[in-house]
Amino acid sequence: MEMELRRIREAAFRELELAQEVGALNEIRVRVLGKKGDLTAVLRGMGAMDAAERPRIGQLVNDLRQEFEAALNERMALLSGKDRCDVAGPDPGTRSPSPAHAGS
Repeated sequence: MEMELRRIREAAFRELELAQEVGALNEIRVRVLGKKGDLTAVLRGMGAMDAAERPRIGQLVNDLRQEFEAALNERMALLSGKDRCDVAGPDPGTRSPSPAHAGS
């Protein structure tokens, strides 16, 4: 189970790094944390685990979830800011000097 969690972590964080838009981040979030997501599947499978392993694996899943959510929120903020800058462009009240007036 730990190998599965490691695989989920590596794949999720790799996808977060490669995502270039907010919509892609939402798809990753659903794939990892959603109702049929990877981490949810691990939690559902815990019933078949040895009772002694459940608390430890549950803690690993919770730690991974928190780490993923923090990274997701950070990436979301970064891409949201990037989107706003790309859409807004320069301030319409500012003009660059024309070449004819640059030296005067």
